[in-house]
Amino acid sequence: MKKNLLFLVLTICLFLTNQLGAQTNYYYGTGGAMNSNVWSTTDGGSPAGVYNQFVNLTTGGILNFKNPATVVGPTSSWFGATAINVYANVKFTSNSGFIFGTFSGVIPIYVAPGVTFDGGFQIVTGNATHGWIKNGAGTLAFLNGGNLGGFTLNEGTVVCSSNNSLGAGALIINGGILAASYNFPLKNTNTTINGDFQVGALTANCPVAISNSNITFLTSNIGSAMRKITIGGSGTYAFGAITGTGAAGIEVLGTSTGIIQFNAANSYTGGTKLTTGILQLGGANALSGNVILNGGTLKTGNTTGFSNAASGTLQLTDNSTISLGSGVHSLNFSASNAVVWTAGKKLNIKGWLGTAGLTGTGGQVFIGTDATGVTTDQLAQITVNGSPAAILATGEIVSSVNGLPAAPTLIPPTGATVDATADVTFVDDPAWRAAITAVKIVGVVLTPSIDYDITAGILTLKPSGLNPALTLTGGRLLVIESTGYNNTAISVTIGAGVATQMVIRNQPNTPATSSSTAVALATQPTLVFLDQYGNKTGTNSVTATVASGSWTLGGTTSVAAVAGSVTFAGLTATNTNPADLTPATIIFSSTVPAVTSNPFILPIITAAPITPTPVTVDAPFDVTFTENATWRNAISSVILSGVALEPAAYNKTVAGKITFTPSASVLLQTTGTKQIIIISGSNPNQVVSQAIANGAAS
Repeated sequence: MKKNLLFLVLTICLFLTNQLGAQTNYYYGTGGAMNSNVWSTTDGGSPAGVYNQFVNLTTGGILNFKNPATVVGPTSSWFGATAINVYANVKFTSNSGFIFGTFSGVIPIYVAPGVTFDGGFQIVTGNATHGWIKNGAGTLAFLNGGNLGGFTLNEGTVVCSSNNSLGAGALIINGGILAASYNFPLKNTNTTINGDFQVGALTANCPVAISNSNITFLTSNIGSAMRKITIGGSGTYAFGAITGTGAAGIEVLGTSTGIIQFNAANSYTGGTKLTTGILQLGGANALSGNVILNGGTLKTGNTTGFSNAASGTLQLTDNSTISLGSGVHSLNFSASNAVVWTAGKKLNIKGWLGTAGLTGTGGQVFIGTDATGVTTDQLAQITVNGSPAAILATGEIVSSVNGLPAAPTLIPPTGATVDATADVTFVDDPAWRAAITAVKIVGVVLTPSIDYDITAGILTLKPSGLNPALTLTGGRLLVIESTGYNNTAISVTIGAGVATQMVIRNQPNTPATSSSTAVALATQPTLVFLDQYGNKTGTNSVTATVASGSWTLGGTTSVAAVAGSVTFAGLTATNTNPADLTPATIIFSSTVPAVTSNPFILPIITAAPITPTPVTVDAPFDVTFTENATWRNAISSVILSGVALEPAAYNKTVAGKITFTPSASVLLQTTGTKQIIIISGSNPNQVVSQAIANGAAS
């Protein structure tokens, strides 16, 4: 508790420092597109600043959005911002380029309640010392392609559109909602959970999120307290190894149809509580400590079940279900006869296979190691496949009844894809078919006529009904429940459909140096082919060509997809326009509609000085070059043989030349070959070797 309080105090101090410190506040002064000078240093004042979407706060500053903004690009550059406050909706369009900048440490971004800061697929760059702190009850959504630092979520909603969105450093969750608009594992190798939070969000509640997006956490530490994780979307939210000490534990609450999945052996000691929703095992020994079933469904696997060694007791406090996966595995609990179960509540174990009164032949549940693992009253609260339970001398819970007739055996479809219906066949039993109460895939109840049709001997699955259980690819367990019959189940594999669209996942980025010769792009583009439901698919080839700008694209420009993913390597850019910065885009073409990259900037081609002859100490002389006003105006100093030349000794005001005056500097009054270095901003230095001869005899 003290640790969490100290962390909260430090976070508030950092936030107040940025809010109240001696930083200039910049206010977005109008509504609409950010393509003119729209900033003011006065709250509510008329726009008078020099900044549009290009902001260079060399001494730091706070950006305040108090009017709706649409950023149309081509590129937004926010250098030096120390804090960002968002009080009105901000939207980056698909062609608005990317946000980039040299951020100074950790930047708090406050988004007010009911407000959305939607960065779309824009990229934020930074290094390992940079990071973000999300404050405010509003929504922040962006693609963070280069932030190598960490991210702190204090409140509100963050919607990630790539595995880079939260950087690659430490992820700290103190509260709020973490949602997504894409399936990915987070890059953050360490996640610290200091408070209760929600994972996933329904599109209906958060329009920039996608309901069924999946998120995977690598490793997490929950400190020393019970943390509540609420399921907010319909995706699968997977956690790697979770550690914690003392009372550290996990409570899962489900407000939607999504799944919390534990993928690794966890070592927190405060136990696991399932209140509502689905908690699914994705690896062995994932349950830690005592287990409390307070509602919902505990699944031993999506299809194949995983075993869990005895780690604690089992307590039942509300009607709950244990759903066993396929294959031989066991779920083990310590003897629970001393634990109080809530009277009248039922635990149903589903998916058990075997003969009544004998050990199971598939998934098994053990409570203790002998027949005293539960009391007589507790055993009466357990059913197996809807029938009364028995406990064996080994502590295994089994069915005590063989009376229900067997349901037909299901035969799965072959070669099924999301693009067409798929038929599950069986030997018809009209009585069984008429008594069907539910058809489920991965626990999701399918809707008759919309998601499936059933006729004599055939169950037809219909992805066109748009149920995510049928439009996502992979193997999944199909279960049919029919009154008066045992459940029947089969694993159904549904493949991706034909590619219908192409999406850029990683945008190409500016070469690190001048591109007057072929230079590799700093970020090589990656794309994916998606079918009509957003599943990766195909081996289509993609060809990259120049879409806009005076430049040449080189390297390997045609690449074939592997399992739907396209990765370019070694694409180069050669700038053939010496006049100025060149907004550049790349178009990617294939058998599906082409897509064009966000604009990026090719570094200018610096002017090449030409050495004039002859030159003497008696008169001014010129070093000429192909005119480039940007380069010429940025000249800040001239070094002559290692010594800075006095500004009065050279003149850069005339296009296409620099004029040197020997009478204004002793450095130019001695004969010989001089090395002249011309320094112009961040451009590469230009070096001229200049011979200076004697003057007339005096």
